[in-house]
Amino acid sequence: MTSETTDLVPANSAVQEKSKDDYLKAIRAEGASEREISHMWYLAEEHDLDPLKREIYLLPFKKDGKKEFITYVSYFGLIKCAHKSGFFDGIEEELVFSDDGKIIGARARVWTKGSNHPTIAMGLLREYTKNQSLWNTMPGAMVMKCVKSRALRDAFNLEGLYIEEEFMVPVSSDEKPMVQTIKERKQIVEVIPPGEEAF
Repeated sequence: MTSETTDLVPANSAVQEKSKDDYLKAIRAEGASEREISHMWYLAEEHDLDPLKREIYLLPFKKDGKKEFITYVSYFGLIKCAHKSGFFDGIEEELVFSDDGKIIGARARVWTKGSNHPTIAMGLLREYTKNQSLWNTMPGAMVMKCVKSRALRDAFNLEGLYIEEEFMVPVSSDEKPMVQTIKERKQIVEVIPPGEEAF
């Protein structure tokens, strides 16, 4: 294994004996640049996330006709970060429905030890839905996953750790996906005392 690859892999990693190509295949990031891999690995080491368990990974998207990669984490990667902080004290979730019984959004509350109030995140289904199969068949589960991720990120200061469902349709064909950057979609996360309605 080259020294270049060693810089990307922790000394005690099981992928230590793999070649760089094998490693990139293992994290499904063939074609990623050194800069993109280094950024992912920096976040992986910073938050103790395992790329081989898909707790953090690179996902391709098209920009000006070229394939580039962006770093995402899994929802369980965020939960892992919350538990490792030692301050995670639970998460509450609820769906929000319209008057005619349709799901229109979700709300999540993350409790941290020593805090009198939860961190609350809210999101509307229309802000996220991409009209793909899972969003059509499981809209509640999908929007809830996004909102819980927002709440966890804000409660534990997990800057830069986003799940792919929040922003991006993966590249799976020659079609250009809809990509929304973090700057274009500003996150609205508020801390609201218990009993006050967010919607």
